[in-house]
Amino acid sequence: MEIRIFTDDEDWYQEWKQQIEEAGACALRLEEKELEEPPSYGKAACVLLYLRQEQRRLPLIRRLRRHGFAIMVLVDRENYFEEQQCLAAGAGDYQCAGKPFPVLWQRILLVRRNEEERELPLSWEGRKLTRKEYEVFCCLLKERGLLVSRETLVRQVWGKEAGNSRSIDTIIKQLRHKLKDSGVEIRTHYGRGYSLERKTKKN
Repeated sequence: MEIRIFTDDEDWYQEWKQQIEEAGACALRLEEKELEEPPSYGKAACVLLYLRQEQRRLPLIRRLRRHGFAIMVLVDRENYFEEQQCLAAGAGDYQCAGKPFPVLWQRILLVRRNEEERELPLSWEGRKLTRKEYEVFCCLLKERGLLVSRETLVRQVWGKEAGNSRSIDTIIKQLRHKLKDSGVEIRTHYGRGYSLERKTKKN
Protein backbone atom coordinates (compact mmCIF):
# COMPACT_ATOMS: atom_id res chain seq x y z
CA MET A 1 0.00 0.00 0.00
CA GLU A 2 1.20 3.48 -0.88
CA ILE A 3 0.84 6.43 1.49
CA ARG A 4 1.53 9.94 0.24
CA ILE A 5 2.59 12.65 2.67
CA PHE A 6 1.87 16.34 2.13
CA THR A 7 3.57 18.51 4.73
CA ASP A 8 5.55 21.70 5.21
CA ASP A 9 7.58 20.16 8.04
CA GLU A 10 10.63 18.18 6.89
CA ASP A 11 11.37 16.63 10.31
CA TRP A 12 7.77 15.46 10.61
CA TYR A 13 7.95 13.97 7.13
CA GLN A 14 11.09 11.97 7.89
CA GLU A 15 9.66 10.67 11.18
CA TRP A 16 6.38 9.55 9.62
CA LYS A 17 8.04 8.09 6.54
CA GLN A 18 10.11 5.85 8.80
CA GLN A 19 7.12 4.72 10.88
CA ILE A 20 4.97 4.01 7.82
CA GLU A 21 7.70 1.98 6.17
CA GLU A 22 8.23 0.04 9.41
CA ALA A 23 4.50 -0.78 9.24
CA GLY A 24 5.12 -2.37 5.84
CA ALA A 25 3.77 0.36 3.53
CA CYS A 26 5.46 2.65 1.01
CA ALA A 27 5.68 6.33 2.02
CA LEU A 28 6.27 9.03 -0.58
CA ARG A 29 6.13 12.80 -0.41
CA LEU A 30 3.35 14.45 -2.40
CA GLU A 31 4.56 17.65 -4.03
CA GLU A 32 2.17 20.52 -4.71
CA LYS A 33 3.22 20.63 -8.36
CA GLU A 34 1.65 17.19 -8.79
CA LEU A 35 -1.74 18.75 -8.06
CA GLU A 36 -1.30 21.10 -11.01
CA GLU A 37 -1.56 18.15 -13.40
CA PRO A 38 -4.95 16.75 -14.51
CA PRO A 39 -6.15 13.96 -12.19
CA SER A 40 -5.40 10.44 -13.39
CA TYR A 41 -8.39 8.87 -11.59
CA GLY A 42 -6.52 5.66 -11.10
CA LYS A 43 -6.58 3.88 -7.76
CA ALA A 44 -5.82 6.70 -5.36
CA ALA A 45 -3.43 6.55 -2.48
CA CYS A 46 -4.16 7.83 0.99
CA VAL A 47 -2.66 11.24 1.73
CA LEU A 48 -1.54 12.34 5.17
CA LEU A 49 -1.97 16.11 5.35
CA TYR A 50 0.02 17.87 8.07
CA LEU A 51 0.52 21.61 7.74
CA ARG A 52 1.88 24.22 10.12
CA GLN A 53 0.11 26.85 8.03
CA GLU A 54 -3.45 26.16 9.13
CA GLN A 55 -5.05 28.49 6.56
CA ARG A 56 -3.83 26.21 3.74
CA ARG A 57 -5.65 23.10 4.96
CA LEU A 58 -9.13 23.59 3.51
CA PRO A 59 -8.03 24.67 0.01
CA LEU A 60 -5.62 21.73 -0.16
CA ILE A 61 -8.24 19.25 1.01
CA ARG A 62 -10.50 20.37 -1.83
CA ARG A 63 -7.67 20.07 -4.37
CA LEU A 64 -6.72 16.62 -3.10
CA ARG A 65 -10.31 15.43 -3.32
CA ARG A 66 -10.55 16.61 -6.91
CA HIS A 67 -7.64 14.26 -7.59
CA GLY A 68 -9.48 11.40 -5.89
CA PHE A 69 -7.16 11.06 -2.89
CA ALA A 70 -8.35 9.70 0.42
CA ILE A 71 -7.26 12.23 3.06
CA MET A 72 -6.21 11.92 6.68
CA VAL A 73 -5.73 15.33 8.32
CA LEU A 74 -3.28 15.41 11.21
CA VAL A 75 -2.99 18.41 13.52
CA ASP A 76 -1.04 19.38 16.63
CA ARG A 77 -4.16 20.41 18.52
CA GLU A 78 -7.71 19.34 17.71
CA ASN A 79 -10.24 22.05 16.98
CA TYR A 80 -13.81 20.80 16.65
CA PHE A 81 -14.91 23.66 14.41
CA GLU A 82 -11.99 23.08 12.05
CA GLU A 83 -12.62 19.33 12.17
CA GLN A 84 -16.14 19.92 10.94
CA GLN A 85 -14.86 22.13 8.13
CA CYS A 86 -12.19 19.62 7.07
CA LEU A 87 -14.63 16.71 6.98
CA ALA A 88 -17.16 18.79 5.04
CA ALA A 89 -14.43 19.69 2.52
CA GLY A 90 -13.76 16.01 1.85
CA ALA A 91 -11.26 14.74 4.44
CA GLY A 92 -11.78 11.14 5.50
CA ASP A 93 -10.59 11.73 9.06
CA TYR A 94 -9.18 14.40 11.36
CA GLN A 95 -6.88 13.36 14.20
CA CYS A 96 -4.31 14.72 16.61
CA ALA A 97 -0.81 13.81 15.42
CA GLY A 98 0.26 13.27 19.02
CA LYS A 99 -1.71 10.04 19.36
CA PRO A 100 0.27 6.76 19.39
CA PHE A 101 1.27 5.71 15.90
CA PRO A 102 -0.43 2.26 16.09
CA VAL A 103 -3.75 4.00 16.76
CA LEU A 104 -3.29 6.49 13.94
CA TRP A 105 -2.15 3.73 11.59
CA GLN A 106 -5.46 1.92 12.09
CA ARG A 107 -7.29 5.16 11.36
CA ILE A 108 -5.27 5.53 8.15
CA LEU A 109 -6.19 1.99 7.08
CA LEU A 110 -9.84 2.75 7.79
CA VAL A 111 -9.76 5.92 5.68
CA ARG A 112 -8.18 3.98 2.81
CA ARG A 113 -10.66 1.12 3.11
CA ASN A 114 -13.62 3.50 3.10
CA GLU A 115 -12.28 5.17 -0.03
CA GLU A 116 -11.79 1.84 -1.80
CA GLU A 117 -15.45 1.04 -1.20
CA ARG A 118 -16.40 4.28 -2.97
CA GLU A 119 -14.01 4.03 -5.90
CA LEU A 120 -15.41 3.82 -9.41
CA PRO A 121 -14.04 1.51 -12.11
CA LEU A 122 -13.10 4.34 -14.47
CA SER A 123 -10.84 3.70 -17.44
CA TRP A 124 -9.49 7.14 -18.41
CA GLU A 125 -7.13 6.26 -21.25
CA GLY A 126 -7.73 8.29 -24.38
CA ARG A 127 -10.52 10.44 -22.94
CA LYS A 128 -9.72 14.12 -23.46
CA LEU A 129 -11.94 16.68 -21.79
CA THR A 130 -12.44 20.38 -22.36
CA ARG A 131 -11.92 22.64 -19.36
CA LYS A 132 -15.66 22.87 -18.58
CA GLU A 133 -16.15 19.13 -19.03
CA TYR A 134 -13.25 18.54 -16.66
CA GLU A 135 -14.67 20.90 -14.02
CA VAL A 136 -18.16 19.37 -14.18
CA PHE A 137 -16.67 15.89 -14.00
CA CYS A 138 -14.62 16.87 -10.92
CA CYS A 139 -17.77 18.12 -9.17
CA LEU A 140 -19.58 14.85 -9.86
CA LEU A 141 -16.55 12.72 -8.98
CA LYS A 142 -16.11 14.43 -5.63
CA GLU A 143 -19.68 13.43 -4.69
CA ARG A 144 -19.66 10.14 -6.59
CA GLY A 145 -22.76 8.12 -5.93
CA LEU A 146 -24.57 11.16 -4.54
CA LEU A 147 -26.93 13.66 -6.12
CA VAL A 148 -25.37 16.96 -7.24
CA SER A 149 -27.95 19.62 -8.05
CA ARG A 150 -27.86 21.61 -11.28
CA GLU A 151 -27.57 24.76 -9.19
CA THR A 152 -24.46 23.42 -7.46
CA LEU A 153 -22.80 22.50 -10.76
CA VAL A 154 -23.57 25.88 -12.30
CA ARG A 155 -22.32 27.75 -9.22
CA GLN A 156 -19.08 25.77 -8.93
CA VAL A 157 -18.23 25.68 -12.65
CA TRP A 158 -19.65 28.91 -14.06
CA GLY A 159 -19.85 31.00 -10.89
CA LYS A 160 -22.67 33.26 -9.83
CA GLU A 161 -22.86 34.92 -13.26
CA ALA A 162 -23.86 31.78 -15.12
CA GLY A 163 -24.65 32.30 -18.78
CA ASN A 164 -26.96 30.12 -20.84
CA SER A 165 -28.85 27.73 -18.57
CA ARG A 166 -28.56 25.10 -21.30
CA SER A 167 -24.77 25.05 -20.98
CA ILE A 168 -24.90 22.37 -18.29
CA ASP A 169 -27.10 20.16 -20.52
CA THR A 170 -24.56 20.43 -23.34
CA ILE A 171 -21.62 19.55 -21.07
CA ILE A 172 -23.46 16.57 -19.55
CA LYS A 173 -24.28 15.28 -23.04
CA GLN A 174 -20.65 15.59 -24.12
CA LEU A 175 -19.41 13.90 -20.94
CA ARG A 176 -21.80 10.99 -21.39
CA HIS A 177 -20.42 10.42 -24.87
CA LYS A 178 -16.81 10.50 -23.65
CA LEU A 179 -17.56 8.24 -20.68
CA LYS A 180 -19.13 5.58 -22.88
CA ASP A 181 -17.65 2.13 -22.08
CA SER A 182 -15.70 3.66 -19.16
CA GLY A 183 -17.40 1.72 -16.37
CA VAL A 184 -19.25 4.77 -15.04
CA GLU A 185 -22.25 6.79 -16.14
CA ILE A 186 -23.92 10.09 -15.35
CA ARG A 187 -27.48 9.57 -14.17
CA THR A 188 -30.13 12.25 -14.41
CA HIS A 189 -32.39 12.86 -11.42
CA TYR A 190 -35.14 14.76 -13.21
CA GLY A 191 -35.83 18.17 -11.79
CA ARG A 192 -33.02 17.74 -9.24
CA GLY A 193 -29.59 17.17 -10.78
CA TYR A 194 -27.06 14.45 -11.64
CA SER A 195 -24.91 11.76 -10.06
CA LEU A 196 -21.84 9.78 -11.17
CA GLU A 197 -22.48 6.05 -10.71
CA ARG A 198 -21.02 2.68 -11.49
CA LYS A 199 -22.50 1.46 -14.76
CA THR A 200 -24.94 -1.35 -14.11
CA LYS A 201 -24.92 -4.42 -16.34
CA LYS A 202 -28.09 -5.03 -18.29
CA ASN A 203 -29.42 -8.55 -18.40
